[in-house]
Amino acid sequence: MNNFRIKCVMIWIFLVLICSGDIFNEAEAKPSLSYQDVKSVTFYDFGTTPAQQFINLQNELPDIKAAGFNTVWLVNPWADYNPDPLSNPSVYSEKAFADLRKTLALIKSNGMYAIIGLNYLGKGWSPKGIDSSIWLEDPIMYHAFETYVTEFLNRIKDYNETVFILFFTENSEPDHLAPYYFNRNNNATKLCGLLRQTLGSLPTRLPAQLRSLYSIGYHDYTLINFNWALGDTPISSPNPFDFLSMVAYGFENMTEHQIADEINLRSSRFKNLYPGTPLIIGEVGSNNCEGEINQARVEGAIVSQALKHRFGFNVWGWKAGPDLQVCSNGSMGGFNLTNQESSSNFALVTLKSVLKHQATRKASASITMVNAYINSGKVDKDNLIQVFEVTNESNFAWTLDGDNSARLRYHLYNEKGKLIHWDAAFLVTQKIMGGRVVNNQILDAKGKLINEDMSQPAMVYPGQKILIRMSIALKSAPNGKYKIGSNIGSDIVSSGTYILGFDMVGSDRWFDNEVQMKLKLQGSSWKK
Repeated sequence: MNNFRIKCVMIWIFLVLICSGDIFNEAEAKPSLSYQDVKSVTFYDFGTTPAQQFINLQNELPDIKAAGFNTVWLVNPWADYNPDPLSNPSVYSEKAFADLRKTLALIKSNGMYAIIGLNYLGKGWSPKGIDSSIWLEDPIMYHAFETYVTEFLNRIKDYNETVFILFFTENSEPDHLAPYYFNRNNNATKLCGLLRQTLGSLPTRLPAQLRSLYSIGYHDYTLINFNWALGDTPISSPNPFDFLSMVAYGFENMTEHQIADEINLRSSRFKNLYPGTPLIIGEVGSNNCEGEINQARVEGAIVSQALKHRFGFNVWGWKAGPDLQVCSNGSMGGFNLTNQESSSNFALVTLKSVLKHQATRKASASITMVNAYINSGKVDKDNLIQVFEVTNESNFAWTLDGDNSARLRYHLYNEKGKLIHWDAAFLVTQKIMGGRVVNNQILDAKGKLINEDMSQPAMVYPGQKILIRMSIALKSAPNGKYKIGSNIGSDIVSSGTYILGFDMVGSDRWFDNEVQMKLKLQGSSWKK
């Protein structure tokens, strides 16, 4: 009986200890932010001390959050935390880890998250004794890296619910396997095989309890993203990663429809290999060295596609580099969202509006008829030009480009709302040639043609007014009526009240819903 009581007491104590977590230290939760909701921007402070970096992040984090971002990508070189990994014992920087924990505490206190890539190394960035050209295939060097990863994760595990960890193909490629684009010299196949044995399977070699604390992803720029491995993969089987990450750079000369197609193509390569694994666009960027407007157009299009497909994303990058690096440095120059004095550039203005209105993309605009005038001395109703003022009342920018599927279109209805005539009226802009309108035009509020040479897409920002100069041409018809337009089958109208509506053909970037105003046809003239 006494033995039975003792056993019962022991079982009770055992159960209490389990519930309290004193016997089994149950893993804390990973980040509660879903992958599809990651809205990140890289914060890399070029050439400043860790103390100054913290101050700068502390000052700018409220603006980052207000812009609609909830995550920051931190750049953490291996050498900063483990300057001498091959010594015995390995040398770690206590100060660097203390600074990182302080930074993560700041991010966490703002209700935000961090992305941390662990294999940042290269020329000038590598720890003592680590050769960036061969480290992945050198057993001693690579083992030192895995030892560092375990130490790193142990030292920040108080913030495991704040961070997403990444390993990436970039910075891992041995020099002798270059070039490997489209499996040149069979090098991509060799690189995939090497990565599957190292970075592509690293999570399986972490201590199980430590691994369970973290959300770990694999970020690929070339092998899967560009299909340079021709269907092969750097990731071991079964896939040991919680999420995958792709790249969206190099879209500066693409239309928005081409950007959408390219993102669909790149993402399909990941989905075909790993259909059940969440995907983010870990690097989004466009160079502003050829103009901020194009950067805004491209990054706005990429982020819009990410939101549409429910991909998380990270934009490179928040801060401008040093003056000499802004455009001369191909890897980091010109991708900034803020200028040297921390003011927002056009791309950041656009991204703010895209993120703010991601749930409802309905545009809002007002339209009024400003005037009507004869374009030449000859009274010819084909030359009658109406000028309409359109105000962007939405909180996101409108994109005007030369894509045939992104044209402004008008509809003419009778007073009861029945469609009488429509025309895909015009591309962004054309010129007046010889006193005659070659095509309809879009101008700024002062009457200057927007994007006259069509070499750069134009942006219409929130609150901005534009003028639409167009012709609803009238030609005499029997019984005091008029034909609209000059083509065969043009529609017939007579004096009365009509409704004129504008929308954007094949685009969700301007008028999703038609903007309308009333016009009167009196005699042969349109009136407000």
